[in-house]
Amino acid sequence: MPATGGMLQGVPKAKVRARQLHTLSLAPRVEDHMAEVLVRFTEHVVAEDGTAYLPQVCGGLADDGLWEGWIEYTPESGRTRRTHRETEQANRDALVYWAEGLTLIYLEGALKRALATGDVSAAQQGNG
Repeated sequence: MPATGGMLQGVPKAKVRARQLHTLSLAPRVEDHMAEVLVRFTEHVVAEDGTAYLPQVCGGLADDGLWEGWIEYTPESGRTRRTHRETEQANRDALVYWAEGLTLIYLEGALKRALATGDVSAAQQGNG
């Protein structure tokens, strides 16, 4: 059914906006279970101060055997921020499924949490 009048198959446009994404679900599986980028969103999320961040969902195998996922937010300049663990799933495919279903509203709330914690991505922790 084609999109008409701000609707896509009966879903308001605001609810599908964040689903315009590029997924890496077909990327090779990481056998040593290091953290990896699972989904990259193509639309920016804007913080209250006007800074635009590009979100991506990352995940990896936790010590308890579940897959945990978190969200990283990268601005055009400055430090990439990340949330604490947002979910735990039974396997990688379930984590990708969760990530692909995130809405813009969820991503906005997660950005507020990421900014409140002050956490930076693991790749930047050693870079001052």
